[in-house]
Amino acid sequence: MPLPSDWSSPQWSNLILGRKSDKEWPDKAQLQEWLDISMRRLRQARDILRRAFVGMGPNDEGARHIAGYLTDWLLAGLIARENVLLIGPPGTAKTQIALLAYRLLGLSEACVDDQHAQLLEMPVEDIRQWHARSDAEQKVQKYFHYLLSRYTQPDEIFGPLSLEYMKKGILVRINFSFATGPGVRGLFFDEVFKASSSILNTLLTLLQERTYFNWGANVPADAVMLIGATNEMPGQFGGAVPGVAERGEDFSFLYAFLDRFSVRLRVPTLSFGSDDGDVNNSSMVNAVNKAWQREQSRFINDDDFHETLLDLPVRPEERACVNDLLFAGRAMFWDDIDAFDVGEVKSFNERFINIALELMKNNTDPSMHQITWTISPRKLRSLKKVALAHALLCDDSFTAGRLIKSPDSNELGIFNLIWDSPEAEGDLLRKINPFI
Repeated sequence: MPLPSDWSSPQWSNLILGRKSDKEWPDKAQLQEWLDISMRRLRQARDILRRAFVGMGPNDEGARHIAGYLTDWLLAGLIARENVLLIGPPGTAKTQIALLAYRLLGLSEACVDDQHAQLLEMPVEDIRQWHARSDAEQKVQKYFHYLLSRYTQPDEIFGPLSLEYMKKGILVRINFSFATGPGVRGLFFDEVFKASSSILNTLLTLLQERTYFNWGANVPADAVMLIGATNEMPGQFGGAVPGVAERGEDFSFLYAFLDRFSVRLRVPTLSFGSDDGDVNNSSMVNAVNKAWQREQSRFINDDDFHETLLDLPVRPEERACVNDLLFAGRAMFWDDIDAFDVGEVKSFNERFINIALELMKNNTDPSMHQITWTISPRKLRSLKKVALAHALLCDDSFTAGRLIKSPDSNELGIFNLIWDSPEAEGDLLRKINPFI
């Protein structure tokens, strides 16, 4: 039995997330089949994302390192509902990678188009009208994209304050189509370390607990995925190492915010070199050619990633949606679905803990000016989720009802993605190599 015709609807999203819904789960055999279909669609999105950029897929020279492919870990992070940080110099397509990932999951950008213009006419003067507007907004699942700067104000991210409710002594943000708005499932913040402390501190609970303050209390956001991008990591103490922090704003200022990003993905550096000495076969030239194709599509179709450019499946029902990703994440923990071989997971856990024990010896300690990598209960919980999601995503032979024999050494490469300073990346690799 195929997935329901309305599988991409918010009603199924709410059921998967354990929230109120009018949908009901089928029996275990059907759930297994649904997982098979969802994973096939997600692997298709994975392959499209690999091909869309140079240096990130199996056909690119040097793309696979000890941790695996960047695009695979990005999607694994989203399946695990963990924050992912893209790191690379300007012009390396960090923004396009993030936005394409969301588009491949069927999310549209949160904006005021013709459809939303009608919603703007709906009054929100009392709580009942607010709920009616929220229900209408949730019918469209979307993502929020914003470039942060030192001058970014909370209103730009969370929405303006309602003057009417302020007169009544209640703090309410009109957040429709903003980061915490109804129906906003994915967030993308560019230049995440450039924002002021007022923004970063406000974002901490959204990054970790997925809650925000509104109507006089902390309430859950609809957002379940968050991608950040940066040109540079936080600087060390007093600017001793180049980075974002200015004089008087040392690593400690941004450490809590950085630690919310469990996985740090460095966008590959491209060059004009090639094995045969022909510059036309180099990664740089190939990247320029792909960028030119996207620019051509933008001029002709007003779309950087038109369907013809991405070679998307013709039938919409074959394409991935956000509920495939949410369902895969739930399947990792759900007793009603057999996703992993218990023995293999037990063996993986032992090796996982042994690596963590080794890395604890050189854990980041800002008080001692030691910036390496962070091992904590929260970090290990996050890394294990992402590793399991990676195993599920990368097992191309996975079929319904068959336990996969992952995770394995490939997933232990997750530890190579947790460095707090680029200078520590080499030491981190040397420490985990013997365990993989």
